[in-house]
Amino acid sequence: MRWAIEVLIKDCRQSLGFGKCQSNDFDSQLADVTITLMTYQIAALDLRFSQYETMGQLFRGMSTELNKLTLWNTMLECLEGILKAIAEACGWDMDSALRFIITNEEATREILFLARALQQYRAGADCIVIENVNSY
Repeated sequence: MRWAIEVLIKDCRQSLGFGKCQSNDFDSQLADVTITLMTYQIAALDLRFSQYETMGQLFRGMSTELNKLTLWNTMLECLEGILKAIAEACGWDMDSALRFIITNEEATREILFLARALQQYRAGADCIVIENVNSY
């Protein structure tokens, strides 16, 4: 029993940042421990039903997925900031700007054009073929 607890604490320290909370507030410390242990429990349950053999492999996989999610959220936040700036420059609120983009055929064609260019880039095209935006 003691060994299992020591392994749990070691895994939590190495992979989940257990013990790194720098708050002086007792409630914050307690919340950090609780959230860390809950995360470990969920990861242990995931380990039972997944192809991972060790908790270390599981944590590395979770870290990769979390980085992807974090990158996606960061990109969305940047896009939101750009759209807000454009909307403010046009004197619109964010909802009006999004509605305009969605309902305006020309804006839709331009977005589709950019999406296709991105698709070509991701496919490894050395040179992205730039066609007439209006052909979309």
